[in-house]
Amino acid sequence: MGQSFSQMYVHLTFGTKNRYPFIQSSIKESLHAYIAGTLKKSGLPGYYDQLSF
Repeated sequence: MGQSFSQMYVHLTFGTKNRYPFIQSSIKESLHAYIAGTLKKSGLPGYYDQLSF
């Protein structure tokens, strides 16, 4: 009996109109930690330590 395996990779990119810097440097680190934590809790496999702003 044959087997099939599949994997899907998703690369998300966030941006703002005209690349306006809405994210203030005072909250950048906590926002990074929040997004990474949310993705880790989702149970999806991935490399959450590669998030960058």
